[in-house]
Amino acid sequence: MKYLSYVGHQLTTKNKLQKELREWLISKDRILINTEEDLEAYKKMVVNKVSELNEKHTRCKPIKVHWWHHGFNNDYHLSGAGFCQYMLYEITNEFIPNSKFNPSPA
Repeated sequence: MKYLSYVGHQLTTKNKLQKELREWLISKDRILINTEEDLEAYKKMVVNKVSELNEKHTRCKPIKVHWWHHGFNNDYHLSGAGFCQYMLYEITNEFIPNSKFNPSPA
């Protein structure tokens, strides 16, 4: 399965930790993840980055994140960073030019 990272809504940050994490997540917007192994490594990388930033900004309230898996599909949501919505969407379809399954142009 393939996944696409996506940054949704963003709120005002309250401190340097939140600001730096939001900027880092935005830099990871719309990344294609090709395999299940890559997905697990990517999710771990994000959690590790949050831990790294928590250690860097010791005067700020630590951010505790975890990946929340939607029950009705295979999407993932980064929970705990409420100031920046970060999702990993499963790609369920792919556009293939000249395919008989694509709608014909009008």
